[in-house]
Amino acid sequence: MKRNIYADRRDDFGFQRGRIISIVVVMIVFIIIVWQGEHRATAPESRTLVLYCFTGMQEVMENGVIPIFKEYWQDEYGEHVEVISTFAGSGTIVDKIISRFPAEVAILSSPVDAVRLSERLLISSNWWKTLPNAGVFNRSAMIMIVRDGNPLDIQDFSDLSRPGIEFLHPNLITSGAGQWAILAIYGSALRVGSDSVGAIQRVAEAWQNVIEQPASARDAVQLFIEGTGDVLIMYEANLRENIARDQIPGQLVYPSSTIVTEHIVLPINRNIRSGQEELVNSFIQFLWSAEVQHLLAAYGYHGLNDSLDNIKDTFTLESLGVPRRIKSQLIDTLIAALTSTVSY
Repeated sequence: MKRNIYADRRDDFGFQRGRIISIVVVMIVFIIIVWQGEHRATAPESRTLVLYCFTGMQEVMENGVIPIFKEYWQDEYGEHVEVISTFAGSGTIVDKIISRFPAEVAILSSPVDAVRLSERLLISSNWWKTLPNAGVFNRSAMIMIVRDGNPLDIQDFSDLSRPGIEFLHPNLITSGAGQWAILAIYGSALRVGSDSVGAIQRVAEAWQNVIEQPASARDAVQLFIEGTGDVLIMYEANLRENIARDQIPGQLVYPSSTIVTEHIVLPINRNIRSGQEELVNSFIQFLWSAEVQHLLAAYGYHGLNDSLDNIKDTFTLESLGVPRRIKSQLIDTLIAALTSTVSY
C-alpha cells in the first residue's frame, strides 16, 4: 500500500507541536512551584492565639491591646499573629472553659472567677504565685451612673433601696460586674460600721429595686444607654470618656466608699497546644508592659499603684477575705438568696 507522505508529515508536525506544548506546560508548572516555594520561604509565618475575655475590657482589647501585641510579635519574631477572641460575661467565660472551649488565655473580671477554674482543676490552686501581682494587671472602681441631672438625687449605695428607684444590675451568675456590684454595696456597708448580717441586709434591700439583669457588663451599659433603669453600678472605666468614645450619656456618681476591682489574666494550660508556650507567655507578660499600662490608662483603667482621687474611701477584695472564702461564704450565698426573691 502506498503511504501518504503528506499525512506522515502532518503526523510528525502534530507530534512535535504536542511535545513543544508539553515542554512549555512543564516549564510553567516548574516555575510556579519554584515561585511558591520561594514565596513560602520569604513570607512571614502565621500563628494563632485563642483569647477569652470578659466584656468589660472588650473595647480596650479590640482597639488597643491586641493590635499593639500583634505589631510587637511581628517586629520581634517576624511572625503574623491572629488573635481569635471571644467576649462574654466573666461567669460565662468560665462556663465555656469548663465546657472545654479552647481558650489558651483567659482574662477574667475577678480572682473569684478563677476560683471556679481551680475547683475544676483547670488551673493550679497556686496560680497566683506564678504571675506578677497574682495575675492582676489593672484596676477600676465600681461607681454609679444615673440620668442627667440626677433627678432622684442618688448619692451613695445606701440610696439604692429607696422606693421607686429602678436599679439595673448585671446578672450575678454570668457577669463579673454583677458580683463586683454586690460586693461594692456589701463592703461599703461594712466600712460605715455594719456587721456582716447588716451588710447583707443592705444588699437585699437594694436588690428589691432591681428591674433587669443583663448577662454582661457590656449589655448592661447598652441597656442604660437605651433608657432602661434609673441607676447602674459599673466599672468606672466603662462609663468615662476615653480615646475611643465619648462619655456614656448620664451623670457619674462616686459613692463615699466603694470597691476597687482587680482584673486578672490566666493561662489555661490544658488548652495550650505544643509550641504555643512562648506566644502565650509573651502575651500575658505583655499586659504589664509600660506600653499596655499607658494604653489602659487612656481607656480609664487604673494601674496597680494609682490613687483614686474621686473616692473618699476605697477597699479591695482582699479586705473582705480570700477569694475562695468570698466565693463560697458570701457570693454563692448572696446569689442563692437574691435570685430566689426577684420576679419581673
